[in-house]
Amino acid sequence: YDRSQWSDIWLRTKRYGADGRVLSGTGGVCYLYFPADASAAQRAALASVGIR
Repeated sequence: YDRSQWSDIWLRTKRYGADGRVLSGTGGVCYLYFPADASAAQRAALASVGIR
């Protein structure tokens, strides 16, 4: 893909700090690429992080 076909998207995220306060900051989008016909090892790796 040509780089111009992709754009960076920044989101505002909220999370809780160790002291319980609500914190915010920049978040982002992660693009995950894998083949349509993934091998058993690739499927196992994806499943291990909750992607099926």
